Amino acid sequence: MDFRNDMLTEMDRRLGQQAIVIADSMNSQNALGLDYNGDYGKDLFSLKSIRINQSSTNSSLSHNVSIRPEAGKSNEITTDTYSLTMTSATTFDVKGYDSNGKANGVFIGVDLITAVPSADGYVSIPGLGLEVKLQQDPNVNFANGDLYQFTPTSGAAAGISVAAGTGEQFAFNAPIIVSSDLTNISNAQISLSDITDVDSASSGFAFGGGLDATAPQSIRFTLADEYEVIDGGGNILATVSGVTDYNNLLEQAGLSAAGYDVSVSSIPTPGDSFEMTFNSSGTGDNFNGLKLADLQNQNLVEGGRSYTQSYTAMVTNVGSQTHSLKLNLDSSDTVLQQSLNRRDEVSGVSMDEEAVKLVRFQQSYSASAQVITAARDTFQTLLNAVR
Repeated sequence: MDFRNDMLTEMDRRLGQQAIVIADSMNSQNALGLDYNGDYGKDLFSLKSIRINQSSTNSSLSHNVSIRPEAGKSNEITTDTYSLTMTSATTFDVKGYDSNGKANGVFIGVDLITAVPSADGYVSIPGLGLEVKLQQDPNVNFANGDLYQFTPTSGAAAGISVAAGTGEQFAFNAPIIVSSDLTNISNAQISLSDITDVDSASSGFAFGGGLDATAPQSIRFTLADEYEVIDGGGNILATVSGVTDYNNLLEQAGLSAAGYDVSVSSIPTPGDSFEMTFNSSGTGDNFNGLKLADLQNQNLVEGGRSYTQSYTAMVTNVGSQTHSLKLNLDSSDTVLQQSLNRRDEVSGVSMDEEAVKLVRFQQSYSASAQVITAARDTFQTLLNAVR
């Protein structure tokens, strides 16, 4: 019973947490690259829907509440259980509980009026790595006190599956190509630092492919420690002076919202320029493939452990508890045997002792029979002599 209630439940949640982190981190990173066909990467893994329990006293059992991991934020997901309580038709509170059912101090209020929903209607629950979508009964509004409960990681390990049909769906290539102008004097080389966002609504990438005309597309050094960032129309987006670090030049220019960044290997010569273009030719550089491979080295599980570290810690915990239970079992067996021995000393029956007694009684019976036989023969002899 202890194994079922404690160890088994905890391990199921731990495995589920790892499944969510692997699926989310791999899917999010794959989406930042281009696949074999030159398209942005699609999901490599899929997860089953999170199971939600609702109170039988809710205003309507036809209300629909959906919970899912928020893309790119699975490192915030814990193994806790949560309750979602409506405080009005458009506001709700979320409280957290540990695996033993004790409140863990998590308390988050969400107002659907001010929250910004995603394209498909989900609203972020800050700090939990989760999104919620509320669809009320057409005839009844959500009411104060409507209660829903869910454990995001429970059963998630059993619900993970591969979504990619072929290896061509791995998006190994970067969507940006960088190059140095052929007229540059210095040996400084530009390199792609990172890709963080390819959404046309929030980055410099255009809808359907390519770069937006207002996105950073070239960098020109006017001095060794000064450069200009220029868009596709030749407009200067930013000027940076006093440069000492030639890494992440767009971030230094306040243009990190572009969704990509570049670095220069050494100090350029005034007049040197560098270009950034969309990878429309599908050039294979394995940039995103290396990023996918590097996920195993990042602390993504609750922001403190890598895939391997989290799994190893879980296996170690199982082994430690199993060994402890084995020692407890052996100790209990010893105590049981000692108790049985003490009982037998007082009221128990020794089979060896009883066997000896039976042999002794058998021998006594045989001896007594011989005495009776001898007496009978003697008496018979006396009778015969009198006759």
